[in-house]
Amino acid sequence: MGKILYKYTNAEYFDSILENGGMLKLSDPSSFIDPNDCNFSVCEENLSRSFRMLTNVAFVCEFFNNPRYGKIKILSDEYKIIKKDISLTHIYEENPGINMIIKKCLKDRKPLNDLLRKSKSHFNETFTNIIETLKKRSLIGCLTPDNSNNLMWSHYANGHQGICIEYEFDDENELLNVVYSDNINNFDLYTVLKYIIPGKYFNDKNLNEMNQKLLDACYLPFLIKTKEWSYENEVRMIFNLNENSNIVNNSGIWFYPNVKVKSIYIGCRMDKSKREEIESKCRELNISIHHMMIEKGNNKLIIKD
Repeated sequence: MGKILYKYTNAEYFDSILENGGMLKLSDPSSFIDPNDCNFSVCEENLSRSFRMLTNVAFVCEFFNNPRYGKIKILSDEYKIIKKDISLTHIYEENPGINMIIKKCLKDRKPLNDLLRKSKSHFNETFTNIIETLKKRSLIGCLTPDNSNNLMWSHYANGHQGICIEYEFDDENELLNVVYSDNINNFDLYTVLKYIIPGKYFNDKNLNEMNQKLLDACYLPFLIKTKEWSYENEVRMIFNLNENSNIVNNSGIWFYPNVKVKSIYIGCRMDKSKREEIESKCRELNISIHHMMIEKGNNKLIIKD
């Protein structure tokens, strides 16, 4: 048996959810009810470290063969150290030795100094825009292991008038646990770049794209929520519109197809006609139906089949 998770949503998406053998409704971060959710950026310190690292790379790769610098022994030595480090770790860290060489070379070269200053400004603007575009092109499937949470029925299932879908996932690799923290949420561009640079600039074939630290840097900003939301125990699936051709657009709403729908839970305030429509469709497709109830004198949701 695979992992069982639940999705609270509005009943109007019911028909789409049952298409193509089962689909999961996705949301873009701008539609989240919590404005802090996925509200990340790249801090100035991280941008500066990332720029210094790329400046290191540019200096080594471009200036190493320049006659003016090619005979500098310390640069030659640093280059050999870098190549050795990359062959062992497949990452590129900012290099203090090269930083010192760059500072020395820039001391009496105002045009080059001005060029780097302009490049830094352009770098900051470019990568800040890239991060914002990344957020806009991301879609998230929000799930939970809890099917009878009163607050989630209120927040996400149209005030108990909606539904909760039970899904079974055979492959858990794409299921990511949300991290609940009140710390500032920033995108770690430096870590992302240090794993990409070896393959792009030093011809290292082991790009190590699946390294866990790289994955954490890419995905963690999409998984951080403040501690007030920890009652949800949320699990997410993250998709990028540029990279995932499997996701389906149905009347302006995005869905992830080919997920197994096991049961439908019907909210205790659902309109009778809508409830009967859902019940009929579930019976037709042999999908289990459950009804959420609140008994008098009992403040807990209970499930009645």
